[in-house]
Amino acid sequence: KLEIEKIKLEKVEMKAKIVEETENKMNRVLVEEKAKFIELEQTKNELRIIEKDKMIDQIKNDLKNANIRMEQGSVQLQGEAQEIGIEDYLKDTFPMDSIEEIKKGVRGADCLQIINTPGREGCGSIYYESKRTKKFGGDWVEKFRNDMREKGGVSVGILVTEAMPNDMPKMGMRNGIWICNYTEFKGLSIALRESVIQLSSAVVSQENKGGKMAMVYD
Repeated sequence: KLEIEKIKLEKVEMKAKIVEETENKMNRVLVEEKAKFIELEQTKNELRIIEKDKMIDQIKNDLKNANIRMEQGSVQLQGEAQEIGIEDYLKDTFPMDSIEEIKKGVRGADCLQIINTPGREGCGSIYYESKRTKKFGGDWVEKFRNDMREKGGVSVGILVTEAMPNDMPKMGMRNGIWICNYTEFKGLSIALRESVIQLSSAVVSQENKGGKMAMVYD
């Protein structure tokens, strides 16, 4: 009977030992799996952070490039807006005149006004160059003069600019070219157009007088 009790006790102890070993093994496995899971999540989080940082850098770069393109486009649009403003004003103010836009990419100024009156067409012409930058270009006047020579038969040249020369705070003439801002151009265009018409009429009158005198002499 003692032997039987001893065997039973040994079985109980063995069972308890097996259970303990099994629990310890399971705990080790759980600890290892938990460590792997934590490591995996840390890796995922690290990659997510890298991805987000990369995305943020890409967005910043895209915004920078977009701002550059917007600034470049804005400068171009500002220049075109002034050109359109000049053309529209001339068409509205002088409906009898022919206002010719010089197409982009074609050598020359921006706009040519051919002056017409009820009594005579093509009395003369005014050439307009539009500039809208922060600084006045040192070669603008000479280039404009060359454009006028190449165009031929132009009576007057007006350079409309937002940035005036340092030594010319307001409207004036330089090397035969009138320089003014957009506001001044409106009054100047009216005055110069009238001057061109008067000069043309005087020339025609002198030509007629000259012809009559020649006939008398003959």
